[in-house]
Amino acid sequence: MGLGLANTQEGIKVPEEVTKLVGERESLRKAGKFVEGDKVRMQIEAIKSFSSHS
Repeated sequence: MGLGLANTQEGIKVPEEVTKLVGERESLRKAGKFVEGDKVRMQIEAIKSFSSHS
């Protein structure tokens, strides 16, 4: 189960905000803070969803 961000096409620009949130989420999950990491994942998905409808 992932965000599918590793499967991006070349030439697609990932917003800086998303890149920052992905790093934050990875740090939280490495620290065992899975609930907080899931909240950040939901933020990323909301941005991803909003961007695909623009």
